[in-house]
Amino acid sequence: MAGTAVYGDRRRGSRWMMAYWAGAALLLLATLVAMQFSDEVNWSISDFLFAGLLLGGTGLAFELILRKSPNSAYRTAFGMALAAAFLLIWLNGAVGIIGSEDNDANLMYGGVLAVAAIGSLIARFRPRGMALAMFAAALAMALVAGVAIIAGLGTPESGLGEILFLTGFFAQFMLISAWLFRKAAQGEPERGYVSKFLSLLTMAIGFEMLMFMIIVESEPGAIPLLLILLGAGWFFLARARARAHAH
Repeated sequence: MAGTAVYGDRRRGSRWMMAYWAGAALLLLATLVAMQFSDEVNWSISDFLFAGLLLGGTGLAFELILRKSPNSAYRTAFGMALAAAFLLIWLNGAVGIIGSEDNDANLMYGGVLAVAAIGSLIARFRPRGMALAMFAAALAMALVAGVAIIAGLGTPESGLGEILFLTGFFAQFMLISAWLFRKAAQGEPERGYVSKFLSLLTMAIGFEMLMFMIIVESEPGAIPLLLILLGAGWFFLARARARAHAH
């Protein structure tokens, strides 16, 4: 039974990875096509190379974890850590968090990634040590934001609300990743646990974006509302599947 569950998890993981690689290829292709019709999209060869290496490295790292670890909580925690690192690098390279992308203050976020990477190596990727590494990365993220706010870095492009929101967004991913690594250290969670947890996280992100949009743009926006609805639907579907499996 346990072997069947692991096999099923790996098949689902394989489908997710196929979707990831397809999405990555479509993203690069869509950018290339958009360049032919709009002057606002102007990527150089180095931009495509950077995006390709970032997308490829992230995908290969997660593929390795899918093959090596049968624990769903560990895989989810590692996936969230990779997602946080990916988005942090991409956002800094595209527009920057502290001021514009050309602001050298954004290089401090490299220290956050270094804390996570070095901590993971010291822990030898064991779940309990990984939990500590991600917690340390979240603290480093908060420290960078504190330095930027106190020193007035990035003004006037980046306001206090923007820096606090983005810091909280990334720190949230890191702290949740740490918590899931801790759960992985305790053993495989019950069936449906990770799906229900991720659905609640999706709703939480939707609510956070909703509040940010209302405060900054004075309107809720469609994407936050869509995330809330998707998260709610996902939660009830995961709950129904868990109950059906229990019976």
